[in-house]
Amino acid sequence: MIQGFLAAYLAATNYFLFHSERELGGGYADIWLEPNAAAHPDAPHGYLLELKWLKPGADDAQVSVLAREATTQLRRYLADEPLRQRRPQVRYLGLALVYHGWQLAHAEAVETG
Repeated sequence: MIQGFLAAYLAATNYFLFHSERELGGGYADIWLEPNAAAHPDAPHGYLLELKWLKPGADDAQVSVLAREATTQLRRYLADEPLRQRRPQVRYLGLALVYHGWQLAHAEAVETG
């Protein structure tokens, strides 16, 4: 449900083309925000979001495990050669988000290289 709320908000802008569950780097990125070249041809940044969710009552160790998992996935997605070749001038940033129930428990930016 959290992914649905984020999708509704993020897809409502013309700055990005919204993609959900797109195959990248041997996995599926939860959300890919590709710069909208038609509306903003010089947009320098795009984003990949990896969302994780834990039931209420989970402990901090479980949050850490999912945060590491999300970060590892994002590094693999950011290294995807077709993504990099699609618009070489765009620099992508990964965002690892771990929710504990409805509470954001962890947020981390992940860069390439």
